[in-house]
Amino acid sequence: MNSKSNVNPNNYMGIKELASETRLFPILSFNDSLINDAVGNIQIESGIYNYNYSDSIKFKFMELYAGISLNEKNRFIIGKKRLDWGSGLLGNPTLFYTQKDPLRIQNRLEGIYQVNYSHLFENSDIGIFIFPDSKLSKTKFAIKYNTAGNRISYSGLYILSGEGHQIGYDISYGADRFTLYTEGMTRTYSRSYGISKDGVLTSPQAKSKKIYNDIVVGASISLSPRISSYLEYRFNEDNLGRLEIDLYKTNLPRNAELYDPISIGKHSIFGSFEYKDLYGRWSLNTRGFYNLFSKQLVFSPLFTYNINNFQVEFSSMAYNNSFSIFKLQSTIFLSLSF
Repeated sequence: MNSKSNVNPNNYMGIKELASETRLFPILSFNDSLINDAVGNIQIESGIYNYNYSDSIKFKFMELYAGISLNEKNRFIIGKKRLDWGSGLLGNPTLFYTQKDPLRIQNRLEGIYQVNYSHLFENSDIGIFIFPDSKLSKTKFAIKYNTAGNRISYSGLYILSGEGHQIGYDISYGADRFTLYTEGMTRTYSRSYGISKDGVLTSPQAKSKKIYNDIVVGASISLSPRISSYLEYRFNEDNLGRLEIDLYKTNLPRNAELYDPISIGKHSIFGSFEYKDLYGRWSLNTRGFYNLFSKQLVFSPLFTYNINNFQVEFSSMAYNNSFSIFKLQSTIFLSLSF
């Protein structure tokens, strides 16, 4: 624990030094042929969570949907399903409803309720989506087009809701030893808090700017079958600028609601270097996160080991300044699939 933390001085949040969490993900999947060339399927994945710092057990559906395919070209889906949008390794601007956990290599993201129709062409596909919400103004309508050539793949995305418009893209180029990619989203509304001149949090609706861009540019290089490296830059215009971060810090911990240890500023960089076993049994990954405005530097080694259906994943995150809750944060994940 960082005793000099501006975010959590003297541990006023009451965070325990040691915490454990048990997760269970039962999955049921049914596939069957229907009339003519139609194929139907049902996918159910639940999440059961138990924490040593809480007496309750939490349960939720990660996925719960039904689908039907007609002639292998038309696909209908209704229910809660994950979206696999975006090429970004850490940041995914087009994945509008959630983001990956930087502590994990294998992210088990929660799905989103949707009604979807997709049509498959020879080298492309187009999807039409409705994402319902209890508030009608937050219900989203989307259309997404995907196409792929020999080395280049491209996706275009448009989302409409009562909040405003979103236009996104995803482009990647794959060569023999490296991959280049970029992903972005432009929105006509804000999704995060701002900071007033007094250093107090303001609502997203109070922001005066009309257009917000969120862009990721990255590259991956395979130096050998064992060695690979990644570098990724993200510009999120909806995050805080340099002066806003200074104002934000002066009013901590009152402003802790907005806290993000890695990407609170507009500009952030992520890099990694991986050395792995040829057979995929183990890997050693060294990762680094740096935010250009908050000056937060995070160094994070990660080790994974797999044997049959069992996986061990150990990671640590070391922080460089008072703009963090921890000096060193370590996590062990034990996973068993059957």
